[in-house]
Order: sequence, then structure tokens, then C-alpha cells
Amino acid sequence: MHKPIFEACVMGSNVIINSAVKTHLFKLEVGQELWLFINPDDPQDFLYESPYKDKLMFVDKISCALPLIAMLMYFLMF
Repeated sequence: MHKPIFEACVMGSNVIINSAVKTHLFKLEVGQELWLFINPDDPQDFLYESPYKDKLMFVDKISCALPLIAMLMYFLMF
């Protein structure tokens, strides 16, 4: 599991963003540049740019659907 910490320039000042969640979906290298969509009022509130955002959204959708599919399979068996 990796928890990235970002340094961003927000309105002319450097800000450390350490609110990213731990993930194993992708690995970022030290010094790698990455575009983030940052809330200027709260820099700790941000979104990843594609393709990282797409991977996280796909996993979120699957994790929401799996319990429903499991319950449907359980009820169809009986």
C-alpha cells in the first residue's frame, strides 16, 4: 500500500497535501509530476487527474456492486 504526499503550488504558495488515501492501484515515483484538481479553499480536498481518477472510480463502483451481486446470488440459490 502506498500513501502519496504531494507538494503543490496553490495561488503562488507551496502547499503539502498529505490527505491522499492509501492505495495499491497505482504507484507514484518520488519526484513524479502529476496534475491534481485542488479545491483552492481547502488544498487537502483534491481529485486525481486521469488515468488515476478513472482507476479509483472503477474500484469504487465495483466495491458498491459486489455486495448486491452476492445477495442476489444468495437469494437465487434458495
